[in-house]
Amino acid sequence: MTDGRIRLAVRLLATQAFAFGLMCALLIIPANAIFLGAYGSKWLPVTYIAVAVVGTAASGAIAQSVRRHALARVATVALGACAVIFAGAWVLLVTADAVWTSWVLVPLFPIQLQLGFVFIGGQAGRIFDVHQIKTLFPRVIAGFPLGFLVGGLLGPVLLALFGASEHMLVFSSAAQLAFVGLILLTARRVTTPAPAAVPMTDDIAPTRPPLRQLLSSRFVLLVLSYQVLSAMGSQVLDFLVFDRAAARYERVDDLARFVSMYSVALNLIDIIVLALIAGALLKRFGLRLGLAANPALVTALVVGTTMAFLATGAGSLGVFGFITAARIFDIALSDAMTRTSVAATYQVIPPDERVAVQAGVEGVGVPLAIGLTGVLLLIVSFLDLGVGAVIVMALVLCAGWAVAAVLVYGDYGRALTDRLRRRSSLVDVQLDDEHELVAARALLHGDDVTDMRLGLELLATAGDAPLQELRRLAVHGRADVRLLARSELCGHDPAPDLMDRLAQDAATACRADDAGDRRAAAGALRVVRPVIAEPLLRTLLHDGDVEVRRAALASVDGRFKRLLPDVRAGLDDPGTATEARDAMARMGDTAVGPVAAALIALGPPVAAAALRPLRALRPTDATDAARHLGPLLDHRDRTVAREAARVLATVDGTAGLVADAVDRLLDDAADLAGAVRVARWQVGEADALDRALADEHELARATALAGLAVVQDAATIDDIALGLRQDDPARRALAIELLSVIVGRHRTDQLLVALIDDDATTATDDPPDESEGDRRRRAALRDLVDDPDGCWRSPWLQSCALRAAARLDGAFAAELAAAHLGADDPVVAETAAWAVTSAAAD
Repeated sequence: MTDGRIRLAVRLLATQAFAFGLMCALLIIPANAIFLGAYGSKWLPVTYIAVAVVGTAASGAIAQSVRRHALARVATVALGACAVIFAGAWVLLVTADAVWTSWVLVPLFPIQLQLGFVFIGGQAGRIFDVHQIKTLFPRVIAGFPLGFLVGGLLGPVLLALFGASEHMLVFSSAAQLAFVGLILLTARRVTTPAPAAVPMTDDIAPTRPPLRQLLSSRFVLLVLSYQVLSAMGSQVLDFLVFDRAAARYERVDDLARFVSMYSVALNLIDIIVLALIAGALLKRFGLRLGLAANPALVTALVVGTTMAFLATGAGSLGVFGFITAARIFDIALSDAMTRTSVAATYQVIPPDERVAVQAGVEGVGVPLAIGLTGVLLLIVSFLDLGVGAVIVMALVLCAGWAVAAVLVYGDYGRALTDRLRRRSSLVDVQLDDEHELVAARALLHGDDVTDMRLGLELLATAGDAPLQELRRLAVHGRADVRLLARSELCGHDPAPDLMDRLAQDAATACRADDAGDRRAAAGALRVVRPVIAEPLLRTLLHDGDVEVRRAALASVDGRFKRLLPDVRAGLDDPGTATEARDAMARMGDTAVGPVAAALIALGPPVAAAALRPLRALRPTDATDAARHLGPLLDHRDRTVAREAARVLATVDGTAGLVADAVDRLLDDAADLAGAVRVARWQVGEADALDRALADEHELARATALAGLAVVQDAATIDDIALGLRQDDPARRALAIELLSVIVGRHRTDQLLVALIDDDATTATDDPPDESEGDRRRRAALRDLVDDPDGCWRSPWLQSCALRAAARLDGAFAAELAAAHLGADDPVVAETAAWAVTSAAAD
């Protein structure tokens, strides 16, 4: 998109936000004034319950609709319907004094807030890329408070001109239609068309995560509690403002003037706090203040309200002033600090859980909190407990909110420590909006070292670490913070003197007693010259602290070929296996030759641990991979051949280079599968030997599939394998036909023996008689134990065959076992000794 179209898009979206804010102001003034004048504040809680029910349903309906239809069409229908409702309410109020319409208008205001921001944000997501959204979206949203402010200022003017508050609904409807028109204009001028919608089915329709999933950890529960208490406390404050206003202003027009001026004051303070105060406070104190400022100040003002109530009564100006100030600062601090801070706390939740938590809080937690507040207020009204009880409720909720803020921040440190120690670290954290970037930058300015380290890692991930902050932290007193900052600085400016200082500092930290310093040194070594970093990393790869070893493995890549034995040792450690596999993958082609050479030197059976480096390889050079891994396709241990084929299948261009070896691999797999089928029929026992033979057939099948994937499209081979395992004969026939098209009919007939696991009894026409069966069974067992043709090459199969022979005839088993008493494999040698001893005892 050109710069001109980007500027046009920002102007159009900002104008939409302005029209949206103007509409909201011109709706809330008459809606609340008419409702309070006709019914009083005691019925407001019922509207809160309606908001919870209708708002949740509306969110779900909009979410489903935008998956089927264009966003502009959905917005036109939804917002246009609301405009018709506003106009219809105006007609009914003017012609029939239908004050009951305020029951519709009052709940419609918070629902409109929810829908409007969804539509504006949805358009921005389709117009801008992620970087543009971070830069431009705050300018777009700034139009909303400005529009709300203008609407508040227009309120008294419209009242003076028309004499009744209901006439504002005409202007609210007009502003809503302007909003719709701007959406349509934006869709025509700048919005990128969305892909064709796919009708939703029950199988793929998104489902809301169950609440029990959201409460799966203490930290998630605390975040949810913080948000719920925030919503409940804010809603009670909102009720008290309008309840006290209704008590002070009996005339509807006077109420409308108050609501208008209240909106003006609220938005002015909101803009001032956003522009002048919040950034400096967040920069200085970070999340500690960001989470606690709002509940602490609001709780203090509610305490003032309580004191004024006790001293002068519910109708006093002091109570009215305190509660109005509490609500104004609640909204201002929520916009300026709370939203940003909560967004930052979500970053320490793993991504899969993070989405569920955010969706649950926004789609379930907050609406339920509003509805629960309505229920509590109705109970207070039903019991006739008076305004004092509502003030006490507000005090309890706000105090609980403040306590939750302290607990969230305290648990945030523990969750952050765990998150930083997770194997995935912060590579999957995404800072997707300006609020999150501001919060991440603010972490660099507090006194908490953990906050500083998180801020550096988040900003480094987003590519947004400010150089002046990095230079300040590069001389920090803590070695871990200093090393992290210096390594980021070297990424921006790899000057020789800076690199030398980093190397010296890292070398010192490697010898530190503190594991955190050694871990930071391991992370910094990834940007230090390999000749200096290599010996230091070798030491850290064998550190006594698992987190240090993980960090050291995370710094290993293809430059450190001589560290391969140390990385391979990490594969055998459960605490570092994942990081070691990732390090092997980063080493790329440099690791292929040594790993292959080590396996070529081993004979069957190859231990599972020796296969781990092979499985971790991620080669990119086809010629190099074929040269080193091609010989492994002929390895005597079929598990080695299978894993080598799987690795080769991931490298483009190897098929022609290893075609002959793959042919031999497929022949061997087919021969093994055929021998298994005959042996299972001859042995005819459903015991450990039969299960061992079934495992051999599965090995033949997996080897054949891996070999085919080297020379054919892997996805097609997966489809064939799935089709061959279907019970539907038609599906199996299609899979066989596809296989024959790919590899030819002769090869297909050969491979089907390995790829289809038919029952062993189908191997011959008629079952043998008893004497013939015993003869064949003995011949099969002798073949399995002695393996004269080298077909089986499986010590476990030998051991199972010896035990089966012992059950058949002890003397026969002893005869077979005699030649294997000194076997290299300890399991075979032990089983042979047992068979001989058992036969002698009998």
